[in-house]
Amino acid sequence: MSLMLSNASRVNSIIRNKYFAMKNHTAETGALILVLLTVCAVFFFNPRFFHVSFASHNISIMTALTPIIAVGTLVCVIAMRNSLKLLFLDLLLIAFMFFFLARNILGPENGGAFKFVVYGICLYCLAAITVQKRVVFQSLVLAIVLITSLCTVYGFIEYAAQDNFLFRTAANLHPAKTFHRIYSTLDSPVIFGAFLVQVLPFSLLLLSDGRKLWQRFIAITAFIWTIVSLLLTFSKGSWIAAIFIGR
Repeated sequence: MSLMLSNASRVNSIIRNKYFAMKNHTAETGALILVLLTVCAVFFFNPRFFHVSFASHNISIMTALTPIIAVGTLVCVIAMRNSLKLLFLDLLLIAFMFFFLARNILGPENGGAFKFVVYGICLYCLAAITVQKRVVFQSLVLAIVLITSLCTVYGFIEYAAQDNFLFRTAANLHPAKTFHRIYSTLDSPVIFGAFLVQVLPFSLLLLSDGRKLWQRFIAITAFIWTIVSLLLTFSKGSWIAAIFIGR
């Protein structure tokens, strides 16, 4: 009788462990998808050009995705609640993020600022989930590097043509008379340069952390493309920021 109870307890423990492992894996995969969905929305769906109709209003893709990102993040956090530890420092960072985003982007009197606050907090939580496992974090880094590479490739095409023929109307910019500053899929060369500076460390991270030859090849290629694209934005502020990152 005791042997049967012991076996039943062991089987129950195995099933419980498999359940929690599957639940954590699903939450980590979901967090990865939500982060990449946000990155793609920023890079490939210019809010001045891509809109969806809702209640007789045209809203941007990022605005439409806000409730999906918020609910998805809440589900992932609840699923990973045993693995995540909320520290006092996290609360301070989230509070500062709320103040900074609401105060500096559109102002607290503008309801649109709430969207950026939601995205900031959600991405902070999702990033905490994706770093739980090395393979998930590596997938995130690789995906961001590849997305950046696509944007830089289009930037090269744009510079060769001296015209952003896909997003010129969206950004409300016209071909330059002297030289062209690339801005790829974003609003302006300054914004594109700022994004390149922020994603530049991901190439270095993939290069140092990648164990396979093809990962290092992608990292080196993406790093070179990002640097060249950064130069072609002719954004002095981004150049200075990149120098400080290099140091």
